[in-house]
Amino acid sequence: MEQFNLLSNGILTLRDVSPSEKLVMLQIATSKTLGHPRVNVTRSAEEIGYTRNGWQKIAKRLIERGFVNNPKRGYYELANTNIY
Repeated sequence: MEQFNLLSNGILTLRDVSPSEKLVMLQIATSKTLGHPRVNVTRSAEEIGYTRNGWQKIAKRLIERGFVNNPKRGYYELANTNIY
């Protein structure tokens, strides 16, 4: 749990990252803490009330910045970066 607190504080203090991008990163980090290293686009978008395309656009912006990876089609995971 302490690792999640460090990770969430690191995500929330990132500069030049929009609140919607932070929300998506927190959602992926929460899923990872619960034992699911990857998240599905459709399910994740539904959970936070975004459209599938909107969630995916945010994830693609995060991929460009190096915060998120796309290991399998339709699934996303946090990249191994030192954000805290």
